Amino acid sequence: MRPSLLSGALIVALSGFLGYHSIYMRAQAELRALGDQQTHEQKTQEVRAQLAASLNDMERLRKRLPQAPEAEDLMRQVSHLAQESEGQLTALEPQSPASLTDFPRLAVNVQFRSSYHRLGAFLSALESSPMFLKVEDLDVVSMGERESQIRLVVSTLYVPPFAAPSPGGSSGAL
Repeated sequence: MRPSLLSGALIVALSGFLGYHSIYMRAQAELRALGDQQTHEQKTQEVRAQLAASLNDMERLRKRLPQAPEAEDLMRQVSHLAQESEGQLTALEPQSPASLTDFPRLAVNVQFRSSYHRLGAFLSALESSPMFLKVEDLDVVSMGERESQIRLVVSTLYVPPFAAPSPGGSSGAL
């Protein structure tokens, strides 16, 4: 009776060992794989949310730039600001667009007559304009005690609209 008891115990032990490795260990490996997949998916969703937020921020800032790759919006904005500062605009000429990396630089040559204080008001208006503007060059020639001839170059960049990535995958526009 002893050999059958021993062989029965060996069969039970062998069945338990094989069952543990074939069922339990496989289930543990699948559970780890699902956990890793869930972590990866959570990180992917976080990256997509950050990307969407960044694209929204960039689009909001892009709206502060001209909406077309021509200088008309820039000329309109500079003319409006010159009128608000009560300077006498004598010339407003667009420069040819120049390419800086992927974004065209738009610029206008501005000439006007103004007093020192009105020039300060105009420069302040340029700095606080809702459109991103940069004064690249400024020449002031005195024409007497109260008036000067001012020549300056005002520039900005044109950035085309961004294409948002599709929810299910990546976008080729980035």
